[in-house]
Amino acid sequence: MRKLRFTVAYALIFLLLSVVLTGCSPFLNSNTTSPSDTETVSTPEDTVKKYKSGTLTQTSYASDYLDLKFTAPKGYTMKTEEELKELSKAAVQETGQLSGTGSGESVKEMQATSPNGYPTLTLSIEKGQKAATVEEFLNRIKTRDGSTTSLGNSSDDPITTVELAGYSYKKLSFSTRVTTAQGRVVMQDCLARECDEGIVLLTILYTSTTKGHMDTMMKGFTKFSAS
Repeated sequence: MRKLRFTVAYALIFLLLSVVLTGCSPFLNSNTTSPSDTETVSTPEDTVKKYKSGTLTQTSYASDYLDLKFTAPKGYTMKTEEELKELSKAAVQETGQLSGTGSGESVKEMQATSPNGYPTLTLSIEKGQKAATVEEFLNRIKTRDGSTTSLGNSSDDPITTVELAGYSYKKLSFSTRVTTAQGRVVMQDCLARECDEGIVLLTILYTSTTKGHMDTMMKGFTKFSAS
């Protein structure tokens, strides 16, 4: 009888030890979290910058999203946010034509105009333009806005690459169909690069007599991250 008691006692002790050891084992515990379970896996969506409109003042523009700042030269006029919204609404139809898909959105972020009216600089984000390359996009703008006759070399200039505030832009220059009251042809420079939402577009309108003011205007651009 005593032997039977010892046997039962040993069996219970062995059973208890088995339960304790099983609960402590890193190999057998189903609730144990492996290192791979806690690792943060980067996905393409994590690296995409979400669009946020820039900050406007009477003399400057700043955008963390575009990593871009602009300080207007003295005497330049900056469009207000309400005026830019109206420009964006007016651009709905032409943006669809540029995308080649019939859809898209042109968000006018900033527009600065010199005291003489030219040059005028417009910065926009052309959303929904991922279907087109930057070069294709620029050529569509030229087809829409360009003069049907070549004036000088402006309508035949090739697409080039220029640096602005630390980023590379594709640039296309051409003559437009617009003339001033003095009969001067309005020229157009378009600078474009890709962004997460589509294409960043800088449109500069100027005349032969105001082209020299462009260098001063473009020096107003700096990197946002450098501030």
